Amino acid sequence: MIDSASAANLELVVNNRDHRFDVILEQIKTVVNYDTSYIKGSLNMRTQKCYAVRPNINEFLDIARRVYTEIVDDISGSRLVNKLGEKYGLPLRTSFSTTRGFFIQMKLDGVVLPEGSLPTEFIKVTKQKNSYGFTTADLMKMNGRCDEALREIFHMSYV
Repeated sequence: MIDSASAANLELVVNNRDHRFDVILEQIKTVVNYDTSYIKGSLNMRTQKCYAVRPNINEFLDIARRVYTEIVDDISGSRLVNKLGEKYGLPLRTSFSTTRGFFIQMKLDGVVLPEGSLPTEFIKVTKQKNSYGFTTADLMKMNGRCDEALREIFHMSYV
């Protein structure tokens, strides 16, 4: 609840507001995307930061974002992971974490590994409860390109 003194102070602040703030706010609105918001998930949040600055503000920024989006689509679109899953007959899926970047995950439920172990192409293997997490040399390269594109985007947009 607001008491009468607080209400009077609030009215004083609103009525005596410095109108230069309105000018500053309008300038910010010309650069910042109005629909940028907090979204759960580190990958979603990272994508929101990439698109926080409106398009057509900086041509190089727009190009860097296209490159980033294409790399993420190549990784999360599972083209690479689907090919590996088909090649080895394993139920693989793409995952993401802020510490590892994109990696491959495989649940162990009912899975019979060829020759009793994971293929040697899978590196940096970790096991958690009933799943494996790992990467490949190609996925590591794509993660590197993705990180570089992100650095360029954040540098150009000062995020």
